[in-house]
Amino acid sequence: MNRMIPSLARQNFQSTIEEALNQQIQMYQLSQQTYLAAAAYFDKADVALPGFVKYFLERAEHEGEMARYLIDYQITRGGVCIIGSIPQPLNDWQSVSNAIETCLSLEKDVNKSLIMLTHLAINNEDSHLRHILKGKHLRYKLKTIENLTKGYTQIKRVGDEGLGLHMLDQVLYKHEKFVV
Repeated sequence: MNRMIPSLARQNFQSTIEEALNQQIQMYQLSQQTYLAAAAYFDKADVALPGFVKYFLERAEHEGEMARYLIDYQITRGGVCIIGSIPQPLNDWQSVSNAIETCLSLEKDVNKSLIMLTHLAINNEDSHLRHILKGKHLRYKLKTIENLTKGYTQIKRVGDEGLGLHMLDQVLYKHEKFVV
């Protein structure tokens, strides 16, 4: 087995935190892939909702940025980033509301993972990681969950097809988020 020599940059960086960061990176990658799959679903000729395509492509881009941020952070701290395999995300939903439900559930899972990582940082007295997670990651997740929830509520009001959904899609295209 090939053993890696610890980085000279490593300081106050526990291996349990390093492993948890690798898991969080994988969660972000799964989220990114799910959002890309959702964008592809909404771009299909028989769904054709460009506002949803744009929204989910933006979400995918942001999840990729968050993964890259943690990869850079891991390396800066002297850790080793292990990119694991990502399970195949759903790619054919039954309805618009079903796709939003899936993404909302995933966002809650990612948020739960971030909270557990924050607790691990607190328990290991890693104030730098705690600060990074609270300032950048947790706050954004809460906003995303709130916005997806508003979108889900709006879809339930207008239905999964018809003029109401078309109008909602147009607003989403213009504002790049669900506007209430």
